[in-house]
Amino acid sequence: MKIGFLGTGTIATAVVHALAPLGHLITVSERSAANAAMLSAAYENVAVASNADVTAAADVLFLGLMPDIAREVLPALTFREGQRVISFIADLPLSEVQSLIGPATAESLVLPFPAIAQTRSPLIAFPQSALVSDIFAAHDVFNMDSLLSCPIFSRRMMSSIWKLRPSSAPCFRPKPFCPPSCKCC
Repeated sequence: MKIGFLGTGTIATAVVHALAPLGHLITVSERSAANAAMLSAAYENVAVASNADVTAAADVLFLGLMPDIAREVLPALTFREGQRVISFIADLPLSEVQSLIGPATAESLVLPFPAIAQTRSPLIAFPQSALVSDIFAAHDVFNMDSLLSCPIFSRRMMSSIWKLRPSSAPCFRPKPFCPPSCKCC
């Protein structure tokens, strides 16, 4: 698979460490030059390129940018039909990502943890997609919808998000009961 990363901060770098050994052809942006150079030196299948060249080379593109940088950088890039985008940008709604990357498709918002670089790691995806499941088959991908339907998860695990960013609370309203398939209650 031809994968590109716009942004090579902590999370994107960790995900490249997880995916590069699987043989994907990966192109990373020069955004964090030291991380990009380190990844290219560590893996034969990782190349460093400009944002435009990363976008042109990738069939699947990961966005690891800060929201304000994404709003500045993405409109200047040329995305294509059939290209799929997975965002790591928690503070940028997927609908806004879609408006910035058309005609490509914003597949999912994925929240990986840095531990993914060393070991099997959970990832939260919203919405869940076959692409995310395929790429991260060696990891535990949780669908945000099913997690938020569980009141225990919603109250305990999401409370830190609500405290840090009170404006996000309406987005994470827990359902009144867990579905029968819930295993955490």
